[in-house]
Amino acid sequence: MNCRSFFAALVFSVVSFSLASEEPYWWGNAHRDDESNMYERGSSVNAKTEQEAVLEAVLAAKDVLIQRIGITPALEKAGIKTSGEYAIVNAETSGIETEKTGKTWSAWLLLKYPQKEKAILLERWNASIASMNEMRTQEKKITAQFGLSLQTLGMQTQFREGDAIVFTVTAEKDCYLLLLDHMADGTTVLLFPNRYNPDSFIKKGQRIQIPAPENAAFQLVVTPPFGDDRVEAIASTKKSSLHSKFSSLVEELPDTQDIAVMSRGIFVQGLGTAVGASPAAGIQWSQAEITISTFQK
Repeated sequence: MNCRSFFAALVFSVVSFSLASEEPYWWGNAHRDDESNMYERGSSVNAKTEQEAVLEAVLAAKDVLIQRIGITPALEKAGIKTSGEYAIVNAETSGIETEKTGKTWSAWLLLKYPQKEKAILLERWNASIASMNEMRTQEKKITAQFGLSLQTLGMQTQFREGDAIVFTVTAEKDCYLLLLDHMADGTTVLLFPNRYNPDSFIKKGQRIQIPAPENAAFQLVVTPPFGDDRVEAIASTKKSSLHSKFSSLVEELPDTQDIAVMSRGIFVQGLGTAVGASPAAGIQWSQAEITISTFQK
């Protein structure tokens, strides 16, 4: 028994299939890219529901588009992961056809992606690569001189829109802590210190949670931009110029904001200055990082 769904955005005709999971007639003759759009086909089989089949087909087309755009190797070299699920936005689906065979669904579709969106994406990624490379150059100057542990509560690394994230940090020495989220869009967010914990000092062996459980009003909830975020803890045994600078950002937060947001360049510059001055100041450093992935609901 065949079941069809067709959403007209291109001029396609629905045809009857006599065979199970047979590709639609236009599958072998997909649109070529033009000055306005890129086009890519997507398909899926053995999905539990029709909705899941269409979603899997969309994601398959997006992943191919990411590879075709051609910047993936440079991103991976910079330590940035790519996923079509969050990167390809404002794409339109057309020619969607679905079929049920027994208890499972198959889907075929064509994805249309504006060339102007591709240009925006490339500009953002190139900026992110440049800033990430600069950041890693400065971070190489940090020698881990004491233990520092960074995890999410429950060890989870993938989150959906609306999920709350809690980080845990433990240090082997009394130290001043910064917890930063280097986001997929090239910005850096200072998660600790924050409005509710303005003091960046933590005690040896103390397992702290960010946000702290006693601050019910403060939550870190997943919102756009989605992607792979590099979350980094940086600690020093004395209050460095970097810690002082970022503590001042917390003091200057507007009433509507609980955490400070900055360009990655500000962080890179501040880190380079602080680490360069640390030997004379007798400061010991440590650093830890994890990658978390966020997705639309």
